[in-house]
Amino acid sequence: MRGAQAWCDKNPKCKGFAAAKNKVAMDTLYVRFTDNERVTYDGSWMSYTKVAKTAGHQPYTYHPGYLGDGKTVHEAFMTIENAKMYCDGNAKCAGFTVDKAVPEATLELFVRFKSDPQVSLDPGFASYVKDSVKSEL
Repeated sequence: MRGAQAWCDKNPKCKGFAAAKNKVAMDTLYVRFTDNERVTYDGSWMSYTKVAKTAGHQPYTYHPGYLGDGKTVHEAFMTIENAKMYCDGNAKCAGFTVDKAVPEATLELFVRFKSDPQVSLDPGFASYVKDSVKSEL
């Protein structure tokens, strides 16, 4: 996976990739590179979305719950820090939700980015909303 990520990060046309989860340990990993950042969740595949590196990111507010309203802008597996960087670079993104109440910033989690900042309270989810979007409401 690290070799595929390094190749994708160096290739400007690569937006990410998916790799088949092997049920049996193998020396060879099947990887599908893409020039599209859209990832569809499928439990039999692992995914990587390239995130533009930035010096910092906008402030976000944590909410226990999920962003259910609005359109889904993007879905991918990534860290909270990378999710913030992705959301910063997408004007349609108001925030994102992860399926874990207290996420660890270093873990790659399934992240769903949404266009609407409305949070529905639910202790099984954690959401981060751009402070700049909240101030516009």
